[in-house]
Amino acid sequence: MHEWGLKTNDHNVLAASIAGRISSAQSDIAQATHNIDNVLVPLVNQLTNQIASDNNLIDTTNQDMANAEAERATNNGNYQQNVEELNAAIAALNECIDLVGELRNGASFVQITKSQNHIKKLLKHFAHKTEWTEMVKVMLTLAQNFSDQSSVERVLTMLQDVLAECHQNLANAHQDEEDQVAAHAQFMGVCAETITQCNERIQVNTAELNSTNDQIDETTSFREKRQGDLEDAQEDEAAETERWNNETAIHDRLIAELDDQLSAILEVVEIVSSTTMSQTTYDRINQ
Repeated sequence: MHEWGLKTNDHNVLAASIAGRISSAQSDIAQATHNIDNVLVPLVNQLTNQIASDNNLIDTTNQDMANAEAERATNNGNYQQNVEELNAAIAALNECIDLVGELRNGASFVQITKSQNHIKKLLKHFAHKTEWTEMVKVMLTLAQNFSDQSSVERVLTMLQDVLAECHQNLANAHQDEEDQVAAHAQFMGVCAETITQCNERIQVNTAELNSTNDQIDETTSFREKRQGDLEDAQEDEAAETERWNNETAIHDRLIAELDDQLSAILEVVEIVSSTTMSQTTYDRINQ
């Protein structure tokens, strides 16, 4: 019985060790699975979306910059044309003012005709501008009667008013161009900074994405190894259970046989104790 107790203790120790291996492997597998499914894979998706979002923002920003460059070129072209037209108008106005000014205090027919022709030529430039339509009509009418000094003075006043407005328009054009150049430079600077920040985030997120994918690979390999350890432990548990069941069956059969033998012996003892036997019978029993 002492030997059987030792065997039983050895089995219990081994079974507990195997159960510990199984529990440890199952815990590691569950923790690895949780880490992959609930931490690492969601992080990969998040980083991937962030990288894609920044790449899209870079594309959009580059397109905005291209559009801004095209708009700046168009606006600058319009500015250059406007400045050229205003400068030409100012030069023509100054020439007309000089010519009409010569008509003060009397003038020859040739001077009047020359002034009238310059007025007509000049006013063709302003004819399409609706804000000066009425002024053009009045000036053309007055120019027909330059022999009248009041007409000369009124035309001079109109020409000087238009000249002042042209100078103001030219100053406004320069200011608008300066403002647009500054706004364009600021916009391009913001766009460039946006792209820089996007590239920095992409660099950081890409590094983290690669690291996270490596962690997934490592955790998956670890889980597969622990799955193998679990299967080995389960096989050991099944083998030990089968061995111990066989050992227990043999032990139980042996105990049963000993019990049968003991019963037979007790039965004989009882018979001997209750019956008077001859010496010959006794001797046979003890042979």
